[in-house]
Amino acid sequence: MKVKIYVTISIFILLFSCGWLLNQKEKREFYQPVLDQETLEILQINNELEAEITRK
Repeated sequence: MKVKIYVTISIFILLFSCGWLLNQKEKREFYQPVLDQETLEILQINNELEAEITRK
């Protein structure tokens, strides 16, 4: 019974440490857009909205 507990804890620690290492390895730098520039916003058009636009 003790062996199963040790194996379970070891596997958990191994998976947790691998996940932590991958998280630290691929840290992202967040981009702060310049507020002076004009931003372009892209919206998806669904079929209902497209039909309404073409009717007008």
